[in-house]
Amino acid sequence: MGGLGSKEASVDLHLAAESTVLERGLSWWRGVQRSVLPPTQTPAPVSYKLFDVPIAPHQNNNPIVHAEQEKFGKSLHIHTALFAGTENELEESAAEGETPIVMLHGYGSGIGVYSACLGPLASSMGRKVYAVDGLGCGFSARPAWTLGHGTASDLNSVEEYSADALELWRQEIGAEKIILCGHSIGGYLSVAYAERYPERVEKLILLSPAGVAGPPPADQTRKPSALFRFARFLWSQGISPLSASKYVFGRYFIDKYVNGRFRDSEWLDKPAIADYLHGVWTHGEPSAGAYHHNTILLPGAYARRPLQERILQLKVPAVAAIYGTSDWMNPNHFARIMQRYQEELVAREQIEECEEDEDEQLLADLQLMLVDSAGHNLQIDNPLGFTAAMQAYLVREENCSGRTFEARHVEVV
Repeated sequence: MGGLGSKEASVDLHLAAESTVLERGLSWWRGVQRSVLPPTQTPAPVSYKLFDVPIAPHQNNNPIVHAEQEKFGKSLHIHTALFAGTENELEESAAEGETPIVMLHGYGSGIGVYSACLGPLASSMGRKVYAVDGLGCGFSARPAWTLGHGTASDLNSVEEYSADALELWRQEIGAEKIILCGHSIGGYLSVAYAERYPERVEKLILLSPAGVAGPPPADQTRKPSALFRFARFLWSQGISPLSASKYVFGRYFIDKYVNGRFRDSEWLDKPAIADYLHGVWTHGEPSAGAYHHNTILLPGAYARRPLQERILQLKVPAVAAIYGTSDWMNPNHFARIMQRYQEELVAREQIEECEEDEDEQLLADLQLMLVDSAGHNLQIDNPLGFTAAMQAYLVREENCSGRTFEARHVEVV
């Protein structure tokens, strides 16, 4: 009994850290509203709640997730944050025609990485904003990972696992369609969802997506060093920073990462985000979130199945990508997709009679934009610049391609 109580207390501490991170971001945003808006204008209210959404995979419709649940032996849930204008809106069911924004995190993170932008988005988007921990990530259910490691894993199963879990979540919240916004590996998995459930995606927004490009040709690669070969071995065995922190380095590695990765800012409490990530990385047993990197990507962060070959084949209405101006993910990879898109548009305009075959139609809209003073975690580095880009793209429905958004461009409401 004592052991179980300690485990529950540990979970409570991790969830408390998550709440602290979210409260810090929301408090900062309310301060921005007060400092910018005239005294006569009432700031747009923002409320939020954290809750778990149960999902029940069906053996026929969701065979991979269902099989994993059977092995897990317990029910599954998706940990969720909902941001909306008022507390009443938090409890209201999805209205007919209402399309919420859904934020999916990247590798080794969760809901908390959106803490500084959920308030601004909920204030200005005119719709509910959800952030979710993917199945096997953060504080969602964490079944033991049984789908393999490295190139020995079946990529179709890995993608289906994530996409079907998100679809089951969508069904539970009652939204007919969603605007899906995924960061890094969450961007890759968002594409996998859009491929599998295109009729459920109104718009797809990729934040510094991982896996756009594949590995370079063999004749352009150097002979790998001994260190790289060792890293590749660890990669193939499923050894990850998350499992290393849980079993070897503990909190030291996380503190070092947070202090080195994030600059001091009003919207981010570094000790709190370190507490939060410690929970995300070490809570429970390593699950899908610990292994997405080595099942989806190859060493060097190249994709096993590159998105550059898939995005133009999507059957969703619109796709946009947003990168930071100092992003280590190269936006030029997405720019090449844009170039191919334009070339195909021109080619089709030159054809006198186009077949109206749905399978042959291109995306209606494809855009690429940047956020100033931001790296890979652009939503943390410059939350107001990121919000400004989202406002221009989603609220004002502007053509944002080629534009760089700064904090001063945000519309405070």
